[in-house]
Amino acid sequence: MSVRSAGRIALATDASGIGTLLWHVPRECIVCVIAASRWPQYLPAMRETAYALGARLLVQPPRQDPAFAEFLRELRSLQLDLLLCNSYSMIFPRDVLDSVAGNAVNVHAALLPKNRGPNPVQWCLIKGEVRTGVTLHFMGDGADDGDIVGQRAIDVFEDDTWVTLGERCDAETETLLRDFLPSVLAGRAVRIPQDCTAATLNPRLTPNSPRIDWANMSDRDVFNLIRAQVAPLAGAYCMAKDGTRAVFDQYVAMRDIPKLRERHAG
Repeated sequence: MSVRSAGRIALATDASGIGTLLWHVPRECIVCVIAASRWPQYLPAMRETAYALGARLLVQPPRQDPAFAEFLRELRSLQLDLLLCNSYSMIFPRDVLDSVAGNAVNVHAALLPKNRGPNPVQWCLIKGEVRTGVTLHFMGDGADDGDIVGQRAIDVFEDDTWVTLGERCDAETETLLRDFLPSVLAGRAVRIPQDCTAATLNPRLTPNSPRIDWANMSDRDVFNLIRAQVAPLAGAYCMAKDGTRAVFDQYVAMRDIPKLRERHAG
């Protein structure tokens, strides 16, 4: 891959995702690193990485923030050829995509068009799916709805938590980028439109959303919710019979869920 064919590249990522990208992108082509303002805890590490690369660090504010206009102006001034995202938590609006003539590509931890949107690894488990994967795709106007460049499939096991499944997604991302990113960098990527009739879109999980509803959830539903929220997340929870909050932040085997129900269901 020549530097000329790769062009000027911006990486949109976080402290956990940038290392993967750096294995597959010519460093001399990286002119900018973009961090999400919604996760300020990553900024020190991102600043250090950008400095080591000799690249600009830009922090994306929300679209409605007055600071967004300056962010967009600075991004345009870099005259980018490609925007590459991995482990990034904000959506780029159309004016950002237009700044790279739509040449913006993202890694999503699901087999698109299934599980578009945030928290795809957790939602795969919550839904009890037995297969997932990682997808390299162009970014469109909606969440994870652009043309697919390539995919790698992953089996989901009974003893998986979001941590173990996420680790396998990360490993497959390395293979995904190795196999498909060179064609993107060279401007020769084959684009496959998504089947929108098969798409599913998930909302962002919040600290209050993994609540166990014993009356309306089966034992399998509870099992899946718990393993999708284990530490270092705060854990699935329920309000126990005595009015206290019972938290389950460790894996609980399916055979033990009836015991939890007996102990905690009101």
